[in-house]
Amino acid sequence: MTVLRFGGATDVGQVRTENQDAYHCSDLLWIVADGMGGHRGGEVASSVATETVVELVGADGPAAVAEAVEQANATVITRAFDDPGLAGMGTTLTAISLVSGEGPDGTDVLRLVNVGDSRTYRLRPSDGVIEQLTVDHSLVAQWEREGRITASQALTHPQRNVITRALGVDVVVEVDQWDLSPVTGDRYLLCSDGLTNEVDDTTITEVLRSMADPTEAAAELVARANAAGGRDNITVVVLDVVDAAAVSGTGPRDLPAPVNPESVHTGDDPPPAGESPPAAPAVPRSRFTWRVAVFLAALVLLIAATAGAVGLWARNAWFLGVGPDGTEVVVFQGRPPDGVLWLEPVEVATTGVRVIDLTEVGRRALDEPVVWGSQLEAEQQALRLGEAAPPVVASTTTTRPTTTVPPTTVPTSAPGA
Repeated sequence: MTVLRFGGATDVGQVRTENQDAYHCSDLLWIVADGMGGHRGGEVASSVATETVVELVGADGPAAVAEAVEQANATVITRAFDDPGLAGMGTTLTAISLVSGEGPDGTDVLRLVNVGDSRTYRLRPSDGVIEQLTVDHSLVAQWEREGRITASQALTHPQRNVITRALGVDVVVEVDQWDLSPVTGDRYLLCSDGLTNEVDDTTITEVLRSMADPTEAAAELVARANAAGGRDNITVVVLDVVDAAAVSGTGPRDLPAPVNPESVHTGDDPPPAGESPPAAPAVPRSRFTWRVAVFLAALVLLIAATAGAVGLWARNAWFLGVGPDGTEVVVFQGRPPDGVLWLEPVEVATTGVRVIDLTEVGRRALDEPVVWGSQLEAEQQALRLGEAAPPVVASTTTTRPTTTVPPTTVPTSAPGA
């Protein structure tokens, strides 16, 4: 029987005024979600998604965690339709569930799922550094995988906050899934990018190797991120695969009933350190009738039509930004990111204008891009920004040669001629 010790911590950080992260910890399910979408939107998206996954896993079992995430996507979208003030909200989500009997020879597995750029890492006792298990769904990470930029360039690239996949954005979401074999001594870390944007892998490894208690390790990682600047919300969950006999002192313990939606934590109010939330009965599955089917079909059609209109609106725009190499101004098709993701911008043209040649006004224009109605207009604007100095006008003065004509001598007639 696989048993995990765990601890979690979250903090608003040093800059933000509200915490849009959410997390959940229990003996069968662990989640970290990072919300986005203006005032209230991010907090609502992360909490709604987390609560939905917890509820469905409680009803259907930990093996159905990927399906629960897909349903959470629909729930976030529906909630945004019901409340116009939440339009455009979305959230990342990474989670691990403990699934019994689905591994080789009927062993347990840890089912890892992920959407977005929140991450899950693993540290093994023999490893010198943590290993990232999830794949970031972000524009900069995609460029790095394609070899267009280096890892060091990705850390500081101006487009690094543009994510390419999240819950609440598209009607259909692709959920990454892996099944991992639980090995005693392994330590897992789930975190929002508020940690990884501030603390490097070496420091994270140092903390995870030096602090045995998972709750204390989670709190220390949050403190390190705050000390490094804390420019975003920070959420951390640490899981340890332990020997069941070592936990109880007498032998394997029974796992509690399915997880309780009330154990979802948002903001700055985490649960008591190291304690599991109270168990709750499984949530019964609703009966699926033809009325439900008709309602769902109508809802899907409405969402699809709205998503199509939003997609058309998002694509019918072009703006200027910095290319993958960080040196050239390029044209992107799509809406410039301002914290709300609909469809990710796509690079469509290079301009030949170097960022280093821009004036201060030109660089500000890249930081706060203007949306243009065509690619040509955007390219023309790039050329205008590239004109850092007025053109040099060549002199038109012509020097004309002066010809000196010698005086004409008029012969004098001889007297008497």
